[in-house]
Amino acid sequence: MALSFPYPLSFLSDVLRRVDVTFDLQRNDELSGSGDSRYWTSELARPLWTVSVSMSAHKPADARAVDARIRALAGAKGSFLFADPLYAPAAGGVPGSAVTVRAISTERDMIGLAGLPEGYRVEIGDRFSIASAAGAIYFGEFAEAAVATSAGITAQLTVTPYPPLWLGAGASVELAMPYLKAFIPPGGHTPFTTHPGYYADNASLSMVQRP
Repeated sequence: MALSFPYPLSFLSDVLRRVDVTFDLQRNDELSGSGDSRYWTSELARPLWTVSVSMSAHKPADARAVDARIRALAGAKGSFLFADPLYAPAAGGVPGSAVTVRAISTERDMIGLAGLPEGYRVEIGDRFSIASAAGAIYFGEFAEAAVATSAGITAQLTVTPYPPLWLGAGASVELAMPYLKAFIPPGGHTPFTTHPGYYADNASLSMVQRP
């Protein structure tokens, strides 16, 4: 079956095993200061998530297959969907597929949820993703915890980064396997090295969120 950008989760995320994964938020802020120790910051562009993946030893045939998939994603147009293969919501449980945005704060720094099972716990550091009809994907994390009420809703919780303007109440929320759209920057892939003894290791991958 022919593939088109963005490549689906099954192309890369679903085949990555025995990996170390690091998520970070790359901010694009300008900092100004004065002689009296006052500082001002201005967000020049939206923050972008960056992901670093270090891969453990593989059999050579499996290593070649992973490298080939990554090379197929290289280049400016090579966007793909990525979900952390090690991720799970902190409190466990099954959030279900009916979770939506209940409300967004006026300052656009907090989101309330609806459609959760009663008693479901959202913990600090839990991640989530929301896709737009146009294909944009917001990937965020919660900075506050909450427990869903008997009606399946939560209070508004602080999230990072700020939700984009296209995101509104009623949007579907992915909590179980949050994902983002990403690309591999130049030099972001270190292929496996194959050794005598029929194993390959020392591979790594860096990716940057595509807004």
